[in-house]
Amino acid sequence: MMMNNRTNQPVPVDILIVAEDNSQITTFRSVLGRRTGSWYQTKHIQKIQRLCKEALKNGQSVLLFATSDMLDQIPISPSLHRIAIDAHMEDLDFEKAGKTASQLAALWDDEQLMKTSSVKLEHRSIGLAKTCFVQFGFLYLFYSILYVELCQKILKQYQIKAVWLTNGESELEQCVLSVIRRDLPQLKVVTKRNGLAGLRNCLFNFLYRRDRLKRLDRLKSVGTCHGQNQNQKYDIVLAVCHSLQLRTAIPLANLLKKNNLSCLLIATELSTDEKTVLDTHRIPWKVVNQFLDNNRFKQVSSELTPRFQKIWQENLWPHAALKQAMTIEGVDFFKLNRHKLAAFANISLLEAAYYIEIANMVFDRHNPQLIISFSDARFWETSLPAVAHQRCKKSILLSPNPVMSADAINRYDTCDQVTVVGEHIHARLIERGHMPVSKLSIVGDLRFDNLDNAKKEYSSTKIRNDLHAPEGHDIVTITSYYTTSWHPVSEKKIFFVKICQALQAFKNMTVIVKAHPNEDENLLRKQLQTWGIQNVMVVKQYPLYPMLLYSQFVITLVSSMTPLEAMLLDIPVVSFSLSTKNTDKLFKYIEQDGVLGITEKSDLRPLFERLLDDQAFRQQRLDAGRKFIAHYIAQPLGLAGERIMRLIQNQLHSK
Repeated sequence: MMMNNRTNQPVPVDILIVAEDNSQITTFRSVLGRRTGSWYQTKHIQKIQRLCKEALKNGQSVLLFATSDMLDQIPISPSLHRIAIDAHMEDLDFEKAGKTASQLAALWDDEQLMKTSSVKLEHRSIGLAKTCFVQFGFLYLFYSILYVELCQKILKQYQIKAVWLTNGESELEQCVLSVIRRDLPQLKVVTKRNGLAGLRNCLFNFLYRRDRLKRLDRLKSVGTCHGQNQNQKYDIVLAVCHSLQLRTAIPLANLLKKNNLSCLLIATELSTDEKTVLDTHRIPWKVVNQFLDNNRFKQVSSELTPRFQKIWQENLWPHAALKQAMTIEGVDFFKLNRHKLAAFANISLLEAAYYIEIANMVFDRHNPQLIISFSDARFWETSLPAVAHQRCKKSILLSPNPVMSADAINRYDTCDQVTVVGEHIHARLIERGHMPVSKLSIVGDLRFDNLDNAKKEYSSTKIRNDLHAPEGHDIVTITSYYTTSWHPVSEKKIFFVKICQALQAFKNMTVIVKAHPNEDENLLRKQLQTWGIQNVMVVKQYPLYPMLLYSQFVITLVSSMTPLEAMLLDIPVVSFSLSTKNTDKLFKYIEQDGVLGITEKSDLRPLFERLLDDQAFRQQRLDAGRKFIAHYIAQPLGLAGERIMRLIQNQLHSK
């Protein structure tokens, strides 16, 4: 943000363009187990580019208010000023927003909702819908407070003649509009819809009509791999909602085949690459939408929507108390958010009902005797075990998590049996109090059973050839991440610039940047180029463990789980965090000396030199890593498959 340095007067700007923030849609889709909505994001960025071009073409100066990742894709122009929304996230205290969102969910009547229609909603489904709603109720309140605060600063530092809203319904646009109406009612506001749906409509249209109804015929034609019968019976169904879960699901499916058990993997979504991998392993798969019945879906929606809307009637909503709690600096966030919160509540509950329907179809068609899921944070992972319980079938939660999430979204209360990878999470679950010890098993991590094979398959020569690392070069791996409100692009830039500048001092070194599975690889390359980072190799699909095996050390973000895997492979780890950020709720591997912690203020070159050349220091770091990881992953490695198969056989043969 800027002011005229000579006169200390606001900078004149012809048009303020407010770019709809679609991060809520992205986050909502990820919780549902679906991809990040690239179609909508691409179309939206194209629209912003058109609006900027239209204004600049007419000789007008423009101020663009958008997220950093969107600004990165807008061409630079002398007449285009920019404000990155997410660069200011850390200045806010959002405790009040979180408490208020929890208050909203407390108003729900579980028993009433469970009797809403012919679809029987389970308590766990209602609970998950509430959790989902609280997350997004919190997001809306949090973003509202942020946007109003930033808008007030903008109006003080820029003299704006007109405002263009891209849709008029997004959180950001509504907040800007509220501040303008209150402080500058004479300012001209124009909504540039151009046929692109607003946030509220987009949630319904994009999540349902576009993702399901319009793609139904194409999805039904996909079928399962290798010509499997659409109604073939399977011993076991694997429920998958996330790309990372395939790292456990694929070795598990191969293990089941070796033990003469048939399995079907059903995912909420699969990319083309993921389908290819499953076909290569000859693992039968389906996607959830293949079970969709258009007419039944419409019937469920029409039955449930009117009943759910009663939640938002005045007699069920203590308007006065919430209005008081949600009024901040004169802005009524209750009024601002009410219709969107209602939309999220409705969608959350419809999702719960929808997945219960799909789970019943799976049992009717494939008659599995056992359900295995890898988390219970999403509707699909919860619905299959819930229906299995109704039908007197068994279920196992095969959790690969080495730690419990701070927000406790994973409840570990859905399946008959729960496996964990190590003592740490086992002790935490017992400490929590409501889980019988007999329900828990420590099995280790199935992903590490084939490490010896990985070492044989990926020799040092093969790795160097694949990654273009000359013999004699040290390999260093940096794990990237996708940006969020907690980890904005501004922090990501500091992370890469600080680390890569220090690594440039070493001549015989090959730096590998491993993109996150949910990260846009092309965008990452463009970001690194924009930040002046060269001579690094960006990879995404290449297997992580072979890269780690031959790395001298690994550099990660402080919230990453990669340090655990690196420590298990005997690789020193360095983790980065901004010095201004409170990481108390994150994993304790720095505090407990498992990894080395660094910030933007650290002198990195001497540290990297010691990791490369000081053998005593390097051995000290390896010993610290081994000591730390022993509590989190069951040792010895290589036995997780045996433990898991014993549990599966017991469940299949128990009554």
